[in-house]
Amino acid sequence: LVPLSGDYPGIDLWFQHKVVPGERLGTRYVFRVGRNGRLAALGIAKNELGEKKICTVRVHPSYFGSGLGIRVFDNLLHWLQTDRPHLTVSEAKLPLFQRIFDGHS
Repeated sequence: LVPLSGDYPGIDLWFQHKVVPGERLGTRYVFRVGRNGRLAALGIAKNELGEKKICTVRVHPSYFGSGLGIRVFDNLLHWLQTDRPHLTVSEAKLPLFQRIFDGHS
């Protein structure tokens, strides 16, 4: 996760203190996609106290455009049991997600 998240300072602490305990409690879900024994993409979702949220989606740059991002989003949406979760995307990253927001696969 850390190598895919240079633009997210402190993601390792967030993962350790929020995601790991939440995954044990069933309020967080981590979906991983591997290729050739390496992490190619992952997504993290949160479902607690009425908040259904996609927390993060990361795809290794060598897999951009391969459909892995859509696969991650689909899996998280299925786990959350909604097609309208809370989600924020930085303006700088918006073009990377436009295909998903437009509904094209």
